Amino acid sequence: NTSLENPALDLHDPRTWDGLLAGSTSEAGVVVTHQTSLSLAPVWQAISLISGDVAGATLNIYRRCADDERKVDQDNPSELLVSMRANQEVSAWEFWRRLMVHALLWGNGYAYIDRGLDRRLGAPVELVNLMPDRTKSIRRRDGTLAYVTEADGKAEPLFREEVLHVKGLSIDLGTGAD
Repeated sequence: NTSLENPALDLHDPRTWDGLLAGSTSEAGVVVTHQTSLSLAPVWQAISLISGDVAGATLNIYRRCADDERKVDQDNPSELLVSMRANQEVSAWEFWRRLMVHALLWGNGYAYIDRGLDRRLGAPVELVNLMPDRTKSIRRRDGTLAYVTEADGKAEPLFREEVLHVKGLSIDLGTGAD
């Protein structure tokens, strides 16, 4: 299989990048990518229905009250992010739909949880979708889970607490289907 670690690959040759980024070749000889799969009506319809239904579901942050009742916690900083506006540019509906599209097409959906100055314990201030083909989970030397994503052409390490990871079907504890 083609891999960037193969020293025989000429990274200046456009055919190399076509082979690496072009997707998989079906048994019929057709190259299938995440993008081209959406041109197939059944795939588009399934992805559209599932992601739309998930995005349209009511999602709130609750707190427990007396007598084991629960109420929407309007004071929780995450409430507005998950139910109304994920960030300055994206509504919560758009955010959740895109996260589900990524999870359904790539087997993983990732979102960056911006916690301001305190990257691990601060209150969330925005949620931003991460591209699943540029984000992956890793195990640090001490065995803890972390993530790496590509931003502006360079690898950015992220703490586990900074990533919302929707995992697809998998037998691996760290990632969904790859």
